[in-house]
Amino acid sequence: MPAHLTSPVPHGSPGTTKPETLWRAVFEQSHLGIVMIDPATDRIIDLNQRFADLAGRSRDALRGQDWMHLTHADDLAHEVKHKAQLRQGLIPCFLRDKRYVHPDGTVVWVHVNETRVTVTEGEPPCFLAMVEDVTEQRRTRLALNAEREAAARLEQEQRLEAVADQGMVGLLETDLDGRITFVNDRYCAITGRTRESVIGQRLREITHADNRPHLTNTIGQLLAQGRSFMHESRYVLPDGRKVWLLCAVSLQKDTAGNPAGTTTLVLDMTERKRQERAQRQTLELLHMAERAAEAGAWDWDMRTARLNWSPALFQLFGLDPEQTQATFDTWRARVHPDDLAVAERVLEEAVRHRRPFVASYRIVRPSGEVRWIDAHGQHRYDTDGAAVHFTGLCIDATLRHQTESQIRQLNAELESKVEARTAELAQANAALHRLARHDVLTGLPNRLAANERLREELVRMRRSHLPYAVLMLDVDHFKRVNDLHGHAVGDRVLQRVSQGLRAPLRESDFVARFGGEEFLVLLPHTDEAGACLVAEKLRQVIEAAPDPTAGLVSISVGVAMASAADDDEDTAVMAADARLYSAKHSGRNRVVHQDPANG
Repeated sequence: MPAHLTSPVPHGSPGTTKPETLWRAVFEQSHLGIVMIDPATDRIIDLNQRFADLAGRSRDALRGQDWMHLTHADDLAHEVKHKAQLRQGLIPCFLRDKRYVHPDGTVVWVHVNETRVTVTEGEPPCFLAMVEDVTEQRRTRLALNAEREAAARLEQEQRLEAVADQGMVGLLETDLDGRITFVNDRYCAITGRTRESVIGQRLREITHADNRPHLTNTIGQLLAQGRSFMHESRYVLPDGRKVWLLCAVSLQKDTAGNPAGTTTLVLDMTERKRQERAQRQTLELLHMAERAAEAGAWDWDMRTARLNWSPALFQLFGLDPEQTQATFDTWRARVHPDDLAVAERVLEEAVRHRRPFVASYRIVRPSGEVRWIDAHGQHRYDTDGAAVHFTGLCIDATLRHQTESQIRQLNAELESKVEARTAELAQANAALHRLARHDVLTGLPNRLAANERLREELVRMRRSHLPYAVLMLDVDHFKRVNDLHGHAVGDRVLQRVSQGLRAPLRESDFVARFGGEEFLVLLPHTDEAGACLVAEKLRQVIEAAPDPTAGLVSISVGVAMASAADDDEDTAVMAADARLYSAKHSGRNRVVHQDPANG
């Protein structure tokens, strides 16, 4: 195996360089699961403990295992498609969300970033995967979406309280001093605290320090004005993590109408905040893309129907902004006639359903040049929730489409080559399988093949209750043959013996060179009397065929019957071997089928 596919250098081992030491520290201490995969077999080379925890198995159990067998069956098709592209070097990496299935049936969602890396210069690349547990994020996102929809319908405090009673939002009550007097289970789940730990605490004590001044100010306004309000606030969890909460705060009054405390309905919006940050980053990347690539931005004012194009977009369409006005008619005139209807329909549906606009179409520049465009658009809303702008970006995707076309052509060629190569590999594997299980000198099956056949025969006997016998044979005085005549003669004697053993046996019988000058014969569906007859016949055949140089050659034979009660297939072999030993010590050139103690 190439050096770069071995396990990473252990931390602190002799000869370890500083980068390797840092790599090992990152590898072992990362909060992400890290796993290295052999690209040729998809088997795991090395992994850290975090990945073992995510996979629900031990590190020892995972090493050498097929990386793909952890994946949920419903996610495999997507995995196989992109893995083939990664293996062929068509893509440098790919990201995906998928599911792992633990041995106990537990399903865990993970985000995987798998890439090709070269650990050692000159060595082929391997695959390195970074794995993050996103199960809770998915649950949080689903729960947050449900809670948002519920919160949008809560126009009155009574409806908010009804939802709180049903456990959909967190509920918090405080007295006039800001001490917590009641929380529901949902609030405890959101803030990671137990009811007992928060009752009696001041609300500001579990609020993020940056938000405490705002909290004090808004509570003061509530007590002074008596009006409910909503605000965003950060809370500090017991483990130090921060969560963002959307809080709807209202004033509690006693029977006399005097302020008695506050009631707060709480929604966890941490995931929404994360998504908003991600969206801002995406927009920043879009602006960077316009500057760095052949891309242009557009903005559609939906109140005035005015369409604005950036100078880069005019350039992308091959138009002069000094001579051309940005209108939908201008856009339609440049879209390829075969793509116009689909592009217009996608845009209309995006406007009607208030969803992002994503389309891919061709344009024809005034010069006649055809270019591919990837278009993306997103609504912007005013404070009343009305869509006021539709902004987007057009990116020149011509090179990508050309590359994809080339890839499809290459894939077709590769498929035909793979089919031919697969047939060659099947033939080579068959040849390797035979070589691994046959003795080169005699052509007989070797000890590995004999052990496999013995296991199969024991299983068959336990099922059919038909007996089988094992014969252990040894060439008498074989060392003397080698010492007197040399190993070439000794090899010829073994070859003649193997030929002599095969001749009298049935097609269903099995003979193997078990080691050195020792042979094993397996006789299926044979009782003890029949086994002894075969053993004697083999002894006579060998005795009747002397070697031209070594002269008389004889064998000693031990016979044993296998039983369904045997612990394993070795029981009969050991019994036959013991009787072979008895035959050798009682004069050789004979058959022994009973233990010496039994006469």
